[in-house]
Amino acid sequence: MLNLALSQFCANIKSITEHIAFQTNSNDIVVDINTNALTSVSDKEKLQLLKRNISKERIYNYNANIISLYGFFEHFIESLIEEYVESLINQIKRFDDNHTNIKNNFFSRWEKLHGKLGYPKYSHLTENQLIQLLYDSKINNKNNLIPEYYYQNGGNYKHSVICECFNYLGIDISHEMKAYDPLHSYFVSKGIMDQTEEGILYDMLNDLVARRNDVAHGNSSSIMDLSYFKEYVYFLELYAKTINAFLNDRLYELKWNGGSNPTISIKHLYHNSIVEIEVENFVIEVGDMVLVKEPNGNYPKYSTREVISINKNRTDMKEFITYDKDTVALGLSTNIKKKCTLKVLC
Repeated sequence: MLNLALSQFCANIKSITEHIAFQTNSNDIVVDINTNALTSVSDKEKLQLLKRNISKERIYNYNANIISLYGFFEHFIESLIEEYVESLINQIKRFDDNHTNIKNNFFSRWEKLHGKLGYPKYSHLTENQLIQLLYDSKINNKNNLIPEYYYQNGGNYKHSVICECFNYLGIDISHEMKAYDPLHSYFVSKGIMDQTEEGILYDMLNDLVARRNDVAHGNSSSIMDLSYFKEYVYFLELYAKTINAFLNDRLYELKWNGGSNPTISIKHLYHNSIVEIEVENFVIEVGDMVLVKEPNGNYPKYSTREVISINKNRTDMKEFITYDKDTVALGLSTNIKKKCTLKVLC
């Protein structure tokens, strides 16, 4: 499932966190040094110059921090779109089987991208490639989507813009994303979970976009303190982990709805991880994965478990095969709720 974009973003977040710590520690050390403790006149003059310039350096450090953090985030969003599109076309082979939003908006997205081929961002694409992609999708019914259809230009990935990008991919982020951790727990801790206004829930992301645009246009008039900037870094990491979890859930939902394997109810549950199920025309082996659909109202809605044991009539086995209706007990890798339903992953 989706992981590469998030892993890279977390590594970038770690690097900017370490940079903030370096800036803070460096400033503290310079301020704390007593000029009279130095014997060299040259060293005293250098120290005095450093102390005088600390406030000036705050502007350059602030600009660099804002540009770096937003740049990491923009790269994450576009890499995440790329990962999602790749996963989508691996699951759905025919263009006509896509979500209605993808089909309805496809030509407008194609046309918009075609008009941007002169941009450096899309220099790797040619008009002939786009025409071939259009032909393959609309005539040959191949699901040859490319992530560039869904990118946003101009460095403005506010929450509403991100929602719009994924809406073209048939995903409604705006309503349910806040129900996923870690943002859900964060909103609850702040007492704003029930808020629906984007400006309240996603204020730090939207403000970062505005600040980035100010810096890019030379208007960095409002300097943010490093201690407060760390809150922005923390929030964006939570946001990235949450949207990644949300999209993985949507991919699991596609697997659930698109798979040919039957839905299995849990007949009995023992020790929270051993499920007794009644099946027919059924094959399963130790090591197989099952897709789990959670009871309504639970998030994430889907998850996976590994089958770590199979037991029939108190006899352990590595594989279970039946053509008639029969009952078997499966030991799963982690706990499960009795109201969950299962499907074996192909």
